Amino acid sequence: MGPSLERNEMRDVRIYVISGFRQGKQRWNGSINISERLRDEYNGALTNVTYLTWDTNWPALAEFMFLIQDDHMQSRRKPPVNIVCGYSYGGGWGARRLMKFCRRRGVAIEHAILSDPVHRGPLGWIGRWPIWIPDNVRKVTLLRQKEDYPRGCDIRLQNKETTCIVRKRLLKVGHSWMDDHPRYLEEICSAANKVLV
Repeated sequence: MGPSLERNEMRDVRIYVISGFRQGKQRWNGSINISERLRDEYNGALTNVTYLTWDTNWPALAEFMFLIQDDHMQSRRKPPVNIVCGYSYGGGWGARRLMKFCRRRGVAIEHAILSDPVHRGPLGWIGRWPIWIPDNVRKVTLLRQKEDYPRGCDIRLQNKETTCIVRKRLLKVGHSWMDDHPRYLEEICSAANKVLV
């Protein structure tokens, strides 16, 4: 179980897990597996794990996150700590869009954990265009593989003074197994544990 805390020390932590392009809610997949394991470990009074598909309405979700943050500020509570996790197109498209729209609304992302993120660049799927991490993200972890295709993209920081790369790690598995790789779960749990204590 996650660490037990006194009521006045508890932080409102929101973990968003975003699935890949071929994943949805109609069939069990690695992103759902990760979400359920995180729920077993962390869901509680002030910790929430949400499973999202890559095609979620990102502007609406960012607005919702802003409203929650605003409610916390109005009641003199610390704003929620947001952790965004994305696999494949959910990392390269979904997480990237969520971070962008959160930036527009002034919502901070404590940590983004991206597992083999892919996206379409200016020339479509041709090329290996980096994913730009906006300056509202404090920390980012990147897990990639080079065993098969598609292969995750590298990342670039919009502002190196506000965002730090915690780690980049190359895993020895194919793309299809990156969504429920034990290292992905470990990185998410590590990020959650750091804000819960």
